[in-house]
Amino acid sequence: MTKHEKSPRADAVALALTGVCMAHALRRATRVVSRQYDAALARHGLTIGQFTLLAHIQRMANPSVQAVADAMFMDQSAMSRGLRPLEKAGLVISRMDPADKRRRFLSVSDAGRSAFDAAAGDWQKVQSRLRDNLGSAEFDMLRKTLLTFERAQAE
Repeated sequence: MTKHEKSPRADAVALALTGVCMAHALRRATRVVSRQYDAALARHGLTIGQFTLLAHIQRMANPSVQAVADAMFMDQSAMSRGLRPLEKAGLVISRMDPADKRRRFLSVSDAGRSAFDAAAGDWQKVQSRLRDNLGSAEFDMLRKTLLTFERAQAE
C-alpha cells in the first residue's frame, strides 16, 4: 500500500467517526445549540459558557475556583481561562484565600448580577425555542438521557 492509499481499517474508523461516534455527535449537537445561545447572549456581552459560569458562581455562593471547575466538569486551567474575561469585565470578583494563597474564592459582582439578570430573558427564549422545536417530551427525555449518561460515565 502506498502512503496515499487508504487502508480498510482507516476507512472503517473514518466512517464510524462521522456516522456513529458518540463524541462527534455530541460535539456537533453542542455546536448547533451553543451557537443559538451565544447569538442571543451576545448583546449582553456574554457567551453561554460565561453565562453558565455566572450561574454556577451565583448559585454556589462564594465557591473556590476548584469547586466551580468540579461542578462544571472542567479542569482548573480551563476554568481560569473562562473566568479571565468575566473578571476583566468586572462581572466576577476573585479573592485570595488568606490561609492558602494558591486558592481563590469567587463571587458575582453587582455588575455581574445585573448582566446575568438582563441576559436571563434571552437565555429563556432560546431554551423555550429549543423545547418547542424538539417537542416538550423529547426535550425532557434528551435532558434526562444526557444526565443519566453523564452519571454513568462518572462512575
